[in-house]
Amino acid sequence: MTILLPPATSEDYDTIVAPDLAGDREVFIASHPDLPGCMAQGNTPYEAVANLAEARELYLVGLRRRGLPVPQGKAAPMRTSATAIWS
Repeated sequence: MTILLPPATSEDYDTIVAPDLAGDREVFIASHPDLPGCMAQGNTPYEAVANLAEARELYLVGLRRRGLPVPQGKAAPMRTSATAIWS
């Protein structure tokens, strides 16, 4: 199961949370599709999303320090609920 969470505010980015295996245990990976390579892991989906918040801030700081463009979050005012994608 993969879950796509819509942005909470216009400055936020879509978040994808999916299960993964770390050795013999299940973990969750959270990522922002608009920020290539920006991802975090957690033992629960909530922990993965919380860890992603820190990873996102570090990712954006790194872009700014290198003078690279910062991708804008996708404001999607028409979306009002999360979409679950089952795989």
